[in-house]
Amino acid sequence: MGNNYVALIDDTINDYVEYLIRTEPDLYATDGANNRIVQRYFKDVYGIDVRLDTASKVHALTRTKSDFLEKNTEFDKRIKDAGKKTPKRKA
Repeated sequence: MGNNYVALIDDTINDYVEYLIRTEPDLYATDGANNRIVQRYFKDVYGIDVRLDTASKVHALTRTKSDFLEKNTEFDKRIKDAGKKTPKRKA
C-alpha cells in the first residue's frame, strides 16, 4: 500500500472537508468551523457524538504542535527527513 494508501486518505479528507464547506458554508466556512468539522467527522466516520469542547481540544493540540514546530524547526522530522524514502513496513 505504502504512499498510495496515505494519498487516498489525504484525498478523502480533502474531499470530505470540501464537501462540508460547499454544502454548509454558513456552518463550516466561519470562525469556529475547525471544531465543528472535527465534531462532524467523528460522527460521520465513527458514529460517535463528540462534544464541541472535546473537538476544540483536538484542534488545539494539532495547532499547538504546528506552532511549536514552526518556531523550533530543529525538531521538525518533516524537514529532517525531506528527500529520504519512507521506510516500508514489514509484514
